[in-house]
Amino acid sequence: MCNDYVLPQGARLFSLSSHTHKRGKHFSVTMPDATSIYDSFVYNDPLTATFDPPLIFDSSNTAQRTLHYCSYYNNGVGTDGLPDPNTVTRRSKTPASAKQTIGLCSPTACAAGKIGAACSGVGDDRTCDSASGANDGLCDACRITGGESTENEMFILIGQYYLNSTGANARDAQGRSTSTEVALPPQMGCGSSHAGHAGHAMNAAQ
Repeated sequence: MCNDYVLPQGARLFSLSSHTHKRGKHFSVTMPDATSIYDSFVYNDPLTATFDPPLIFDSSNTAQRTLHYCSYYNNGVGTDGLPDPNTVTRRSKTPASAKQTIGLCSPTACAAGKIGAACSGVGDDRTCDSASGANDGLCDACRITGGESTENEMFILIGQYYLNSTGANARDAQGRSTSTEVALPPQMGCGSSHAGHAGHAMNAAQ
């Protein structure tokens, strides 16, 4: 899954991080010229990249201020390339908290019997039987769904930037800001993307 984030003109980006859940395997961010500036491979201990000096985004062209970020997810493919029922999203493993907020997913594949074969939702276990009359099938494997549970997924870009002051009296002789406005700490936020994962977050330190 990929998305873009357009930084405001004058932004000075000094930090990047990311957030996914356990099926997120590789989160990456590239600059407008395709230069890689972020790669994280551990969902529960994501890299925090610090840029010193900050990355500069002064162009009036939005394309030159656009970060492209992606996350690769593995929904039940084992190291041998075969379907893995222990790591795929499972309806039966949805925690109670997620059932109340996200709801239960609709199974599309077999998690037992003919593992990985297509099936048609709850009650279609017999389609998954390894042989006629075996009664060992289970239609329980789902597509990834977005949500707060670690059995669901997220897709969040986290960053911090400030806006460069360009006014004639923006800084004193020592380079310190002369602004008398209130400077609040960065605010966190996220939103749902079109594909049902959580969207992106970017923090602006004024």
